[in-house]
Amino acid sequence: MFYESTPGTHRGFCKVCGAPVLVKFDAHSRSAQTDPGAVALYGVALATLDDDPGVSPDAHAFIVDKAPWFTVTDDLPNTRRVSPARTLNAPHNS
Repeated sequence: MFYESTPGTHRGFCKVCGAPVLVKFDAHSRSAQTDPGAVALYGVALATLDDDPGVSPDAHAFIVDKAPWFTVTDDLPNTRRVSPARTLNAPHNS
């Protein structure tokens, strides 16, 4: 079951314990306004995973919105808003 927490942002919860598990966006979400490709993605709360998901991050997106106490300690690319893969595939308005 999904709950629309903010306009266009839908959060999915575990039907057994109620923990937040997924987030998905529709075209009206703030995320889709920033990155239209967000409507094709699901966000997974990593703390809900019991095992290695078999994938690794390839960048830090929305780095300007990180918590002030969080320090990035790896060499992955840092982007201010969208992931580098999305930036490469996005239409350019120049």
